[in-house]
Amino acid sequence: MAHTLLGIFLVSLVPPSYFFVGDVRLSFTRIFLLLTFVPLLLRLLSERAGKLRGIDVFLMLFMGWILLTLLVHHGLSRLPYAAITVVELFGGYLVGRTLIRSLEDVIALFRIGLYILLFLSPFAAIELLTDRNLLQEISRKAFPTLFKEESSYGRIGMFRVMAGFEHPILYGLFCSTFFAPLVYLFRRNGIFFSLLIGGFVVFM
Repeated sequence: MAHTLLGIFLVSLVPPSYFFVGDVRLSFTRIFLLLTFVPLLLRLLSERAGKLRGIDVFLMLFMGWILLTLLVHHGLSRLPYAAITVVELFGGYLVGRTLIRSLEDVIALFRIGLYILLFLSPFAAIELLTDRNLLQEISRKAFPTLFKEESSYGRIGMFRVMAGFEHPILYGLFCSTFFAPLVYLFRRNGIFFSLLIGGFVVFM
Protein backbone atom coordinates (compact mmCIF):
# COMPACT_ATOMS: atom_id res chain seq x y z
CA MET A 1 0.00 0.00 0.00
CA ALA A 2 2.83 2.42 0.86
CA HIS A 3 4.43 1.95 -2.54
CA THR A 4 1.08 2.48 -4.27
CA LEU A 5 0.53 5.76 -2.41
CA LEU A 6 4.08 6.88 -3.20
CA GLY A 7 3.44 6.15 -6.86
CA ILE A 8 0.17 8.08 -6.87
CA PHE A 9 1.87 11.00 -5.14
CA LEU A 10 4.69 11.20 -7.70
CA VAL A 11 2.30 10.76 -10.64
CA SER A 12 0.07 13.53 -9.24
CA LEU A 13 2.95 15.98 -9.75
CA VAL A 14 2.90 15.49 -13.53
CA PRO A 15 -0.49 16.75 -14.82
CA PRO A 16 -0.47 20.52 -15.51
CA SER A 17 -4.17 20.86 -14.62
CA TYR A 18 -5.88 22.56 -11.72
CA PHE A 19 -9.37 23.24 -10.36
CA PHE A 20 -10.88 26.00 -8.27
CA VAL A 21 -12.98 25.32 -5.19
CA GLY A 22 -14.03 28.78 -4.09
CA ASP A 23 -10.86 30.86 -4.07
CA VAL A 24 -8.59 27.86 -3.52
CA ARG A 25 -6.74 26.41 -6.50
CA LEU A 26 -6.43 22.63 -6.29
CA SER A 27 -3.95 20.59 -8.30
CA PHE A 28 -3.92 16.79 -8.43
CA THR A 29 -1.14 16.87 -5.86
CA ARG A 30 -3.16 19.03 -3.48
CA ILE A 31 -6.18 16.75 -3.89
CA PHE A 32 -4.00 13.73 -3.04
CA LEU A 33 -2.60 15.48 0.03
CA LEU A 34 -6.09 16.52 1.17
CA LEU A 35 -7.33 12.92 0.91
CA THR A 36 -4.35 11.40 2.70
CA PHE A 37 -3.65 14.12 5.28
CA VAL A 38 -5.77 12.76 8.13
CA PRO A 39 -4.92 9.04 7.63
CA LEU A 40 -1.19 9.77 7.44
CA LEU A 41 -1.36 12.15 10.41
CA LEU A 42 -3.11 9.45 12.47
CA ARG A 43 -0.46 6.98 11.33
CA LEU A 44 2.22 9.36 12.60
CA LEU A 45 0.51 10.14 15.92
CA SER A 46 -0.20 6.45 16.63
CA GLU A 47 3.51 5.75 16.06
CA ARG A 48 2.75 3.14 13.39
CA ALA A 49 5.42 4.96 11.36
CA GLY A 50 8.00 4.82 14.12
CA LYS A 51 8.40 6.73 17.33
CA LEU A 52 7.26 10.36 17.35
CA ARG A 53 10.33 12.58 17.11
CA GLY A 54 11.22 16.15 17.93
CA ILE A 55 11.16 17.20 14.28
CA ASP A 56 7.55 15.96 14.02
CA VAL A 57 6.51 18.05 17.00
CA PHE A 58 8.37 21.14 15.81
CA LEU A 59 6.80 20.92 12.35
CA MET A 60 3.31 20.58 13.84
CA LEU A 61 3.97 23.63 16.00
CA PHE A 62 5.25 25.51 12.94
CA MET A 63 2.06 24.64 11.02
CA GLY A 64 0.04 25.97 13.95
CA TRP A 65 2.12 29.15 13.86
CA ILE A 66 1.40 29.59 10.14
CA LEU A 67 -2.34 29.22 10.74
CA LEU A 68 -2.29 31.61 13.68
CA THR A 69 -0.20 34.23 11.85
CA LEU A 70 -2.42 34.28 8.77
CA LEU A 71 -5.62 34.41 10.80
CA VAL A 72 -4.38 37.17 13.11
CA HIS A 73 -3.18 39.39 10.25
CA HIS A 74 -5.84 38.61 7.64
CA GLY A 75 -8.84 37.23 9.53
CA LEU A 76 -11.09 34.32 8.59
CA SER A 77 -11.09 35.39 4.95
CA ARG A 78 -7.66 33.77 4.61
CA LEU A 79 -8.63 30.52 6.37
CA PRO A 80 -8.90 28.47 3.12
CA TYR A 81 -5.45 29.70 2.03
CA ALA A 82 -3.98 29.01 5.47
CA ALA A 83 -5.49 25.51 5.52
CA ILE A 84 -4.25 24.52 2.05
CA THR A 85 -0.80 25.89 2.92
CA VAL A 86 -0.63 23.62 5.95
CA VAL A 87 -1.95 20.64 3.98
CA GLU A 88 0.60 21.18 1.21
CA LEU A 89 3.62 21.69 3.49
CA PHE A 90 2.90 19.23 6.28
CA GLY A 91 1.06 16.80 4.00
CA GLY A 92 4.15 16.47 1.82
CA TYR A 93 6.23 15.87 4.94
CA LEU A 94 3.79 13.18 6.08
CA VAL A 95 4.14 11.35 2.77
CA GLY A 96 7.89 10.99 3.24
CA ARG A 97 7.76 10.52 7.02
CA THR A 98 5.14 7.75 7.11
CA LEU A 99 5.44 5.99 3.73
CA ILE A 100 9.24 5.72 3.41
CA ARG A 101 10.24 3.48 6.29
CA SER A 102 12.71 1.00 4.76
CA LEU A 103 15.36 0.53 2.09
CA GLU A 104 12.72 -1.14 -0.09
CA ASP A 105 10.56 1.98 0.17
CA VAL A 106 13.46 4.20 -0.88
CA ILE A 107 14.24 1.97 -3.86
CA ALA A 108 10.56 1.94 -4.87
CA LEU A 109 10.43 5.73 -4.69
CA PHE A 110 13.34 6.23 -7.07
CA ARG A 111 12.29 3.45 -9.44
CA ILE A 112 8.88 5.08 -9.79
CA GLY A 113 10.64 8.38 -10.38
CA LEU A 114 12.66 6.80 -13.20
CA TYR A 115 9.48 5.47 -14.84
CA ILE A 116 7.98 8.96 -14.68
CA LEU A 117 11.10 10.47 -16.28
CA LEU A 118 10.94 7.85 -19.05
CA PHE A 119 7.29 8.74 -19.65
CA LEU A 120 8.09 12.46 -19.73
CA SER A 121 11.15 12.13 -21.99
CA PRO A 122 9.42 12.40 -25.40
CA PHE A 123 7.32 15.34 -24.18
CA ALA A 124 10.44 17.03 -22.80
CA ALA A 125 12.38 16.54 -26.04
CA ILE A 126 9.56 18.02 -28.13
CA GLU A 127 9.22 21.02 -25.82
CA LEU A 128 12.99 21.57 -25.76
CA LEU A 129 13.17 21.79 -29.55
CA THR A 130 9.81 23.29 -30.52
CA ASP A 131 8.41 24.97 -27.37
CA ARG A 132 5.23 22.90 -27.80
CA ASN A 133 4.07 21.56 -24.46
CA LEU A 134 1.98 18.57 -25.51
CA LEU A 135 1.02 17.76 -21.91
CA GLN A 136 -0.55 21.19 -21.61
CA GLU A 137 -2.23 20.92 -25.01
CA ILE A 138 -3.78 17.56 -24.12
CA SER A 139 -4.83 18.66 -20.64
CA ARG A 140 -6.31 21.93 -21.89
CA LYS A 141 -9.03 20.01 -23.75
CA ALA A 142 -10.61 19.03 -20.44
CA PHE A 143 -9.25 21.20 -17.60
CA PRO A 144 -7.80 24.63 -16.86
CA THR A 145 -4.07 24.36 -17.46
CA LEU A 146 -0.86 26.13 -16.51
CA PHE A 147 0.82 28.50 -18.96
CA LYS A 148 4.42 29.58 -19.36
CA GLU A 149 5.27 32.96 -17.91
CA GLU A 150 7.71 35.46 -19.45
CA SER A 151 10.61 34.11 -17.38
CA SER A 152 10.08 30.59 -18.70
CA TYR A 153 11.19 31.09 -22.26
CA GLY A 154 14.29 30.05 -24.18
CA ARG A 155 18.00 30.02 -23.50
CA ILE A 156 20.94 29.52 -25.95
CA GLY A 157 18.69 28.62 -28.85
CA MET A 158 16.65 26.00 -26.99
CA PHE A 159 13.38 26.22 -25.09
CA ARG A 160 13.21 25.64 -21.36
CA VAL A 161 11.12 22.58 -20.52
CA MET A 162 8.20 23.06 -18.18
CA ALA A 163 6.31 19.79 -18.81
CA GLY A 164 3.52 19.57 -16.23
CA PHE A 165 5.13 21.82 -13.63
CA GLU A 166 4.45 25.47 -12.80
CA HIS A 167 7.90 26.64 -13.93
CA PRO A 168 10.96 25.14 -15.69
CA ILE A 169 12.93 25.52 -12.44
CA LEU A 170 10.48 23.22 -10.65
CA TYR A 171 10.69 20.70 -13.49
CA GLY A 172 14.49 20.80 -13.26
CA LEU A 173 14.36 20.40 -9.49
CA PHE A 174 12.12 17.35 -9.84
CA CYS A 175 14.47 15.71 -12.36
CA SER A 176 17.70 16.53 -10.53
CA THR A 177 16.36 14.96 -7.33
CA PHE A 178 16.73 11.55 -8.97
CA PHE A 179 20.28 11.92 -10.34
CA ALA A 180 22.51 10.71 -7.49
CA PRO A 181 20.07 8.11 -6.09
CA LEU A 182 19.57 6.46 -9.50
CA VAL A 183 23.30 6.44 -10.31
CA TYR A 184 23.89 4.76 -6.94
CA LEU A 185 20.89 2.43 -7.26
CA PHE A 186 22.05 1.01 -10.60
CA ARG A 187 25.76 0.79 -9.74
CA ARG A 188 25.51 -3.00 -9.44
CA ASN A 189 24.44 -3.17 -13.08
CA GLY A 190 27.88 -1.88 -14.06
CA ILE A 191 29.47 1.54 -14.24
CA PHE A 192 28.44 2.06 -17.88
CA PHE A 193 24.76 1.40 -17.25
CA SER A 194 24.84 3.48 -14.06
CA LEU A 195 26.35 6.46 -15.91
CA LEU A 196 23.90 5.93 -18.79
CA ILE A 197 21.03 6.34 -16.33
CA GLY A 198 22.75 9.39 -14.84
CA GLY A 199 23.22 10.91 -18.29
CA PHE A 200 19.54 10.38 -19.05
CA VAL A 201 18.56 12.24 -15.88
CA VAL A 202 20.97 15.09 -16.75
CA PHE A 203 19.38 15.32 -20.22
CA MET A 204 15.93 15.44 -18.66
